[in-house]
Amino acid sequence: MAQAKTFGPVIVGHSLKNDVSPALRDIPVQWPPPVRPEHEANPNPKIPINHRDAPDTVVQSSQVAVPAIMGTILNFNGVPYPGVNCSCAPPDTNGEPGTTQYVQIVNTGYQVFDKATGNSVLGPNSIESIWTGFGGVCELSGLGDPTVSFDQIANRWVITEFAGVGIPHTE
Repeated sequence: MAQAKTFGPVIVGHSLKNDVSPALRDIPVQWPPPVRPEHEANPNPKIPINHRDAPDTVVQSSQVAVPAIMGTILNFNGVPYPGVNCSCAPPDTNGEPGTTQYVQIVNTGYQVFDKATGNSVLGPNSIESIWTGFGGVCELSGLGDPTVSFDQIANRWVITEFAGVGIPHTE
Protein backbone atom coordinates (compact mmCIF):
# COMPACT_ATOMS: atom_id res chain seq x y z
CA MET A 1 0.00 0.00 0.00
CA ALA A 2 1.39 3.41 -0.96
CA GLN A 3 2.02 5.88 1.81
CA ALA A 4 0.19 9.19 1.68
CA LYS A 5 2.47 12.12 0.93
CA THR A 6 2.52 14.91 3.44
CA PHE A 7 2.96 18.52 2.50
CA GLY A 8 3.74 21.65 4.48
CA PRO A 9 1.06 23.93 5.86
CA VAL A 10 -1.14 25.92 3.50
CA ILE A 11 -0.18 29.58 3.45
CA VAL A 12 -2.90 31.99 2.40
CA GLY A 13 -1.99 35.55 1.46
CA HIS A 14 -4.37 38.43 0.99
CA SER A 15 -3.89 41.53 -1.11
CA LEU A 16 -3.59 44.76 0.83
CA LYS A 17 -5.28 46.91 -1.76
CA ASN A 18 -7.27 46.39 -4.97
CA ASP A 19 -8.41 48.86 -7.57
CA VAL A 20 -9.95 49.21 -10.99
CA SER A 21 -8.29 51.93 -13.05
CA PRO A 22 -10.17 54.35 -15.27
CA ALA A 23 -10.23 53.42 -18.95
CA LEU A 24 -6.62 53.66 -20.17
CA ARG A 25 -7.71 56.09 -22.92
CA ASP A 26 -8.76 58.51 -20.14
CA ILE A 27 -5.43 58.39 -18.27
CA PRO A 28 -2.96 61.22 -19.05
CA VAL A 29 0.11 60.15 -21.02
CA GLN A 30 3.33 59.94 -18.99
CA TRP A 31 5.80 59.33 -21.79
CA PRO A 32 8.65 58.78 -21.73
CA PRO A 33 8.71 57.25 -18.24
CA PRO A 34 11.09 58.89 -15.74
CA VAL A 35 14.70 57.73 -15.94
CA ARG A 36 15.61 55.56 -12.98
CA PRO A 37 19.11 55.39 -11.51
CA GLU A 38 21.18 52.37 -12.48
CA HIS A 39 21.94 49.76 -9.83
CA GLU A 40 24.05 46.67 -9.53
CA ALA A 41 22.33 43.36 -10.19
CA ASN A 42 22.09 40.82 -7.40
CA PRO A 43 24.91 38.27 -7.56
CA ASN A 44 24.05 34.89 -9.03
CA PRO A 45 23.56 32.17 -6.42
CA LYS A 46 26.32 29.61 -6.08
CA ILE A 47 25.75 26.31 -7.84
CA PRO A 48 25.29 23.43 -5.39
CA ILE A 49 28.30 21.13 -5.16
CA ASN A 50 26.11 18.00 -5.33
CA HIS A 51 25.86 18.26 -9.14
CA ARG A 52 26.82 15.16 -11.14
CA ASP A 53 27.18 15.06 -14.91
CA ALA A 54 24.97 12.45 -16.60
CA PRO A 55 23.60 11.77 -20.07
CA ASP A 56 20.48 13.75 -20.93
CA THR A 57 17.55 11.33 -20.88
CA VAL A 58 15.26 13.48 -23.04
CA VAL A 59 17.55 14.37 -25.95
CA GLN A 60 15.69 14.16 -29.25
CA SER A 61 17.20 11.39 -31.35
CA SER A 62 15.02 11.57 -34.47
CA GLN A 63 13.24 14.14 -36.62
CA VAL A 64 9.46 14.33 -36.71
CA ALA A 65 7.30 15.57 -39.56
CA VAL A 66 6.84 19.34 -39.59
CA PRO A 67 3.23 20.16 -38.70
CA ALA A 68 1.17 22.24 -41.11
CA ILE A 69 1.08 25.52 -39.20
CA MET A 70 -0.21 28.75 -40.70
CA GLY A 71 2.30 31.52 -41.23
CA THR A 72 2.22 34.83 -39.41
CA ILE A 73 -0.94 36.77 -40.25
CA LEU A 74 0.29 40.19 -39.12
CA ASN A 75 3.69 41.47 -38.06
CA PHE A 76 4.35 44.94 -36.58
CA ASN A 77 6.77 46.78 -34.32
CA GLY A 78 5.88 46.76 -30.64
CA VAL A 79 6.61 49.20 -27.81
CA PRO A 80 9.46 51.46 -29.02
CA TYR A 81 12.98 51.45 -27.68
CA PRO A 82 14.62 53.81 -26.95
CA GLY A 83 11.81 55.47 -25.13
CA VAL A 84 11.00 53.03 -22.37
CA ASN A 85 13.88 54.47 -20.27
CA CYS A 86 14.72 51.14 -18.75
CA SER A 87 17.80 49.83 -20.54
CA CYS A 88 16.63 46.50 -19.16
CA ALA A 89 18.04 43.31 -20.51
CA PRO A 90 15.76 41.54 -21.08
CA PRO A 91 12.85 44.03 -21.23
CA ASP A 92 10.44 41.31 -20.01
CA THR A 93 8.14 41.74 -22.99
CA ASN A 94 4.65 40.35 -22.41
CA GLY A 95 1.49 40.65 -24.48
CA GLU A 96 -2.03 39.37 -24.83
CA PRO A 97 -4.66 39.55 -27.56
CA GLY A 98 -8.14 40.67 -26.61
CA THR A 99 -11.31 40.82 -28.68
CA THR A 100 -10.13 43.59 -31.03
CA GLN A 101 -6.83 44.75 -29.54
CA TYR A 102 -3.41 43.48 -28.59
CA VAL A 103 -1.73 44.92 -25.46
CA GLN A 104 2.04 44.73 -25.20
CA ILE A 105 3.82 45.56 -21.96
CA VAL A 106 7.52 45.87 -21.14
CA ASN A 107 9.31 46.76 -17.90
CA THR A 108 8.37 50.45 -17.92
CA GLY A 109 5.74 50.96 -20.60
CA TYR A 110 2.74 49.60 -22.46
CA GLN A 111 1.06 50.14 -25.80
CA VAL A 112 -2.28 49.04 -27.27
CA PHE A 113 -2.51 47.94 -30.91
CA ASP A 114 -5.41 47.19 -33.24
CA LYS A 115 -5.36 43.42 -33.86
CA ALA A 116 -6.50 43.74 -37.47
CA THR A 117 -4.03 46.42 -38.63
CA GLY A 118 -1.22 46.51 -36.07
CA ASN A 119 -1.69 50.28 -35.74
CA SER A 120 -1.22 51.85 -32.33
CA VAL A 121 -4.55 52.87 -30.79
CA LEU A 122 -3.10 53.97 -27.42
CA GLY A 123 0.34 54.78 -26.12
CA PRO A 124 3.08 54.15 -25.63
CA ASN A 125 2.58 55.16 -22.02
CA SER A 126 4.26 54.57 -18.67
CA ILE A 127 3.02 51.66 -16.56
CA GLU A 128 2.96 54.03 -13.57
CA SER A 129 0.20 55.98 -15.35
CA ILE A 130 -2.12 53.01 -14.77
CA TRP A 131 -1.65 53.30 -11.00
CA THR A 132 -2.29 57.09 -10.89
CA GLY A 133 -4.26 57.86 -7.74
CA PHE A 134 -3.75 54.36 -6.31
CA GLY A 135 -1.15 55.59 -3.84
CA GLY A 136 1.76 53.84 -2.18
CA VAL A 137 4.61 51.99 -3.84
CA CYS A 138 2.45 50.78 -6.74
CA GLU A 139 2.04 54.33 -7.99
CA LEU A 140 5.61 55.43 -7.37
CA SER A 141 7.97 52.44 -7.46
CA GLY A 142 7.17 49.95 -10.19
CA LEU A 143 9.94 47.36 -10.40
CA GLY A 144 9.14 45.66 -13.69
CA ASP A 145 8.35 42.08 -14.65
CA PRO A 146 4.87 43.14 -15.80
CA THR A 147 2.19 40.80 -17.08
CA VAL A 148 -0.97 41.46 -19.03
CA SER A 149 -3.91 39.07 -19.43
CA PHE A 150 -7.31 39.47 -21.03
CA ASP A 151 -10.24 38.27 -18.93
CA GLN A 152 -12.68 37.03 -21.59
CA ILE A 153 -15.56 36.67 -19.16
CA ALA A 154 -15.29 40.18 -17.68
CA ASN A 155 -14.09 41.60 -21.04
CA ARG A 156 -11.23 43.52 -19.41
CA TRP A 157 -7.46 43.56 -19.13
CA VAL A 158 -5.60 42.55 -15.98
CA ILE A 159 -2.15 44.12 -15.61
CA THR A 160 0.33 43.31 -12.84
CA GLU A 161 3.80 44.53 -11.96
CA PHE A 162 6.26 44.14 -9.10
CA ALA A 163 6.35 47.17 -6.83
CA GLY A 164 8.41 48.08 -3.84
CA VAL A 165 11.36 49.94 -2.53
CA GLY A 166 13.66 47.11 -1.49
CA ILE A 167 14.00 43.46 -0.66
CA PRO A 168 11.62 41.90 0.23
CA HIS A 169 9.30 43.67 -2.16
CA THR A 170 5.96 44.99 -0.99
CA GLU A 171 4.01 43.86 -4.03
